[in-house]
Amino acid sequence: MEQHIARLVTKMRNYQRSCKIEKQCLANTQYLYDTIRMNFDIDVKAKAVMVYSYDPDLNQTKIIIGHVVVCIDDYIIDPSFDVSNLKNIKYFDNINTFINSYNIKNKYDVKKIIEEHLIFRNLATRMNNNEIIISDKKYYNNIADFLEKNTKTNI
Repeated sequence: MEQHIARLVTKMRNYQRSCKIEKQCLANTQYLYDTIRMNFDIDVKAKAVMVYSYDPDLNQTKIIIGHVVVCIDDYIIDPSFDVSNLKNIKYFDNINTFINSYNIKNKYDVKKIIEEHLIFRNLATRMNNNEIIISDKKYYNNIADFLEKNTKTNI
């Protein structure tokens, strides 16, 4: 099972890389979530996370507050190439842990982090309640078509 899921995620990321797809975590997570639920008898969840990345080569930090991933037994699977490809990545699902880890004290920044994370947490909850959450239906259909054509057997 793990190998099948890993191969699917790799194909998803390769498609996104080759087509220069970014900021499609909802469609990516929805597709992977749906595929896992349809093919495996395991507990899978969509989960909102905050992402921290540091690239020492560029001396660059990247923070993403609104992001959704798939979780199986608290193991995060990020089907989005643009995020999963970042260097030294850390995922956080707890707002306080994230804020305290990076010593964020500005009240405006804290408020924005909370607001954005709650929006994505609500989207993940809706996905887990069998609601289809797709921000770009054309992209979702394109990646689904690509994966169906390029996967020799069903998962």
